[in-house]
Amino acid sequence: MSKQIHEFQQLQYAQRERLAFIDYNLEYIGKVSRNTLIECFGVGPASCSRDFRIYNALSPDNAVLRHHDKFYYRKDTFKPLFEHDAGTVLKWLSEGFGYGLSNQQQKTDWVISPQFLSAPAPRFLGRLSRAIALNKALLIVYHCAESGVTEREIVPHAIANVGEYWIVRAFDRSAGEFTDYIGSRIESAEELEKELLECESALADEKWQGTSKLELIAHPSLKYKSPVEMDFGMTNGRTVINVRTALVHYFLRFMRIDTGGIIRSSDQNFNLLLVNSKDVLRN
Repeated sequence: MSKQIHEFQQLQYAQRERLAFIDYNLEYIGKVSRNTLIECFGVGPASCSRDFRIYNALSPDNAVLRHHDKFYYRKDTFKPLFEHDAGTVLKWLSEGFGYGLSNQQQKTDWVISPQFLSAPAPRFLGRLSRAIALNKALLIVYHCAESGVTEREIVPHAIANVGEYWIVRAFDRSAGEFTDYIGSRIESAEELEKELLECESALADEKWQGTSKLELIAHPSLKYKSPVEMDFGMTNGRTVINVRTALVHYFLRFMRIDTGGIIRSSDQNFNLLLVNSKDVLRN
């Protein structure tokens, strides 16, 4: 057993969690500071300083301290101290950091979540997430169902779970517009040093910033409507859901919502009907 592994195993569980948090932030956010650690775990500055000393001793090539803002930044020689599962990391990125990061095998057998068949490869997920956090552009090799394998310059600003898979929302510099990329179809991703333009930022993505109000009712073809009304917490047989405009078509397809023939489906067995389909789909 190496000295590094032995020292790591001697650490208390709470301290391993904090080291895992440092590792996670470096890989997926690109930076981490003592204040980041304090805000998440409520520990004192002295404990945080000790955690960073231990982390740097265990992984001396992972981070460099920049004194102007007192953040540790990920180095190109970074090698994760912990193995981060892509599905779990995506959950943390969307819902916030959770406990059990350094010991991911602790789980119950009575609460079951669906297993994602499609997620960005872990080696690219870090690059995507860091690019978003640090406002960087990427050169990606992407496998497209319509145009095959292509190389594209993108400015990503969000990663979204749309039910069937995870997508990357980004500005495509070649097309000059915001579009979506299925995360699992990204073959490679390299960071670019080109300066970002204002028109490439998330704030310029009108469909991402905008929301659409979906008015839903149980489908008229259903013999019994009350089960569906209960499923979706309807009041007076109706519910209203706000969805980002850029994600509306994914939501309608995944939830199998009838739009009155505007969006066709090979399976016409719908549970829900979109009442205001003309208003929603003209966006």
